[in-house]
Amino acid sequence: MAKKPEFPLDPEEFERRLGAMHDSYLAKVPGKIAEIEALWQQARTALPTDESRKALLLGAHTLAGGSPGLGCEVLGAAAGELDAALRIAFARKDALSGEEAAAIGALVDKLRQSLD
Repeated sequence: MAKKPEFPLDPEEFERRLGAMHDSYLAKVPGKIAEIEALWQQARTALPTDESRKALLLGAHTLAGGSPGLGCEVLGAAAGELDAALRIAFARKDALSGEEAAAIGALVDKLRQSLD
């Protein structure tokens, strides 16, 4: 069993742990974005009741919420834009229009580019 840390942590140990969390998070982000891209390919033509819509929205929302706290502000902002656009588009419970699909597709691309 891991030893519980003593509190308060000294600043160097805190920075080390925060850096390790950041590195671990960044290592997982490309996979999360690939999952969002795959879900988008399903959701853009899916029926409004399709589970891919919920999974896509959850993926974008999770990145939007978690990224800024781990020092990934650009990624968090891009995910937040995608999350907001998906919420608006999916709230209507209709198929996406061509214009909506193009706009959301561009936001998915922007999410990928936020890693560069």
